Amino acid sequence: MMEPDAMIRLYGRRRRHTCTTVRGVCLWLLCSIALWACGEDSGDREYSRAAEVSEGCKHVDDSASVVIDTTREPSDQIAAHARYALTLADSGNDAYSGRVQYTSSGGRHYVLLIDSADVLVSGPSGVTLDPVFVTRAGMVPGCESLAGLVEVELPQGESTFTFSNAQQAVVEVVIHQAGSSHDHGDHSH
Repeated sequence: MMEPDAMIRLYGRRRRHTCTTVRGVCLWLLCSIALWACGEDSGDREYSRAAEVSEGCKHVDDSASVVIDTTREPSDQIAAHARYALTLADSGNDAYSGRVQYTSSGGRHYVLLIDSADVLVSGPSGVTLDPVFVTRAGMVPGCESLAGLVEVELPQGESTFTFSNAQQAVVEVVIHQAGSSHDHGDHSH
């Protein structure tokens, strides 16, 4: 059996350890709450997406289309902040497809589809890039006239946009680069 002094010392150490643990947990909780409060939450991402889509929609509403023939090789390059009418090739089964090149400085991009089509994005190395966000007609807040929206993080370099399963031979699109600003009065691009 332990002596009473040994039990008190053991209990005292244990108590200090327990207090230290409680203080540590409290400190961890306070830091976690502070980081959460300062960080970007999903509401901020949704607002940012809505703001960027709204910016891109100005090109949908205010721009004349630049015609690109994707049926010839190599097809012309597209750039951000312009509206394109892409002429696609008949791929059979009443569907059309085509692809264009896009040189990116990197970062978040939005493909705004005025006409319905599936979009596949490949990076400079040819690897397919997974979209961050995809939505279909009527589900794009702030730009309900769109047939679809694809949000993708592009690496720096030349990417390929492949459009397929379109129901018409011409698909109109706008590529918007997040965070970029320019004068919407000049749409001659």
